[in-house]
Amino acid sequence: MRTEYKDMIEILSAFEKDGSYFVQIAKCFDVSRFIYQFGVSKAGYNTVKRIFQFRPFNTLAQTKYRYFWNRGCGSNDDFYLAIYFVQGGDLKSYPIKADKQLGANLMWFMEIKNPNEIEHLKIET
Repeated sequence: MRTEYKDMIEILSAFEKDGSYFVQIAKCFDVSRFIYQFGVSKAGYNTVKRIFQFRPFNTLAQTKYRYFWNRGCGSNDDFYLAIYFVQGGDLKSYPIKADKQLGANLMWFMEIKNPNEIEHLKIET
């Protein structure tokens, strides 16, 4: 079964600027792919850094990893995001301990059906 990445949110980066934390994601609407940026807590930032540090495949391979959000579950104190890790043709899903607010933000993005609703968060097409 082939996963349709266009139906998933791709986590692209996380960074700190002037004491604030931000995450960049990609989301597709029909055939158009847009990149969005939004603020997160330090816990959300740390969640994304933890995702990027996890290497389930060959660490010596030169192929770049890609990270796709699948879903989240758990309680406030014990929350996990299911992340698809993709490297070349390899794909695996792993649960990553996460900030629940980051999971809520990703769910909100997933529920948006019209890109005009989040135009103010768009940084690229």
